[in-house]
Amino acid sequence: MNKRLLFTVLMLLCSVIAIQAQTVRYVTQGGEGDGTSWENASGDIQAMINELDEVGEGGVIRVAQGKYIPTQKVAETDINDVATTERDKAFLLKSNISLYGGYAGTGNSPDHRDFELYASVLDGAINQTDMAYDVVVAVKADNVVLDGFTITNGRALYSFEDPTGTSLGIGESFSNAKINDQE
Repeated sequence: MNKRLLFTVLMLLCSVIAIQAQTVRYVTQGGEGDGTSWENASGDIQAMINELDEVGEGGVIRVAQGKYIPTQKVAETDINDVATTERDKAFLLKSNISLYGGYAGTGNSPDHRDFELYASVLDGAINQTDMAYDVVVAVKADNVVLDGFTITNGRALYSFEDPTGTSLGIGESFSNAKINDQE
């Protein structure tokens, strides 16, 4: 019995250490740092996703309250080999990366998380006249978490016969996501 208890405790301890060992990046609206802490937060969610993807071990991105606009084109050409436009920008999720929104990001408790009080908004309003076709996209992405975000202003204009456009092009599970103004 003692060996079983000892084994269980060791397994739990290893799990806690593994969870703590995950790389964490921080994003605040207007941030200009490298994303290694709230004090040095990046302002670019996609840059942090890409950085964690390049390392290949995945990680966690904590996003403070604010509005974030997609910065990366999903592809240079569409399925008809037509050059993409600004409207083809989206947040491109990648495997083994978890995004958590709703953090205060500042003050005495920057890690305080309340996705309703501290709304982290993924906004497809690229500029004054253009809305992104897809605000969030996950293609061939496994173990993706999108938690605590409001997703708004996607304007997918494709028909059901053309599956290339949706305001939320994601096949992974997510929780605590608010989806507003999707057409």
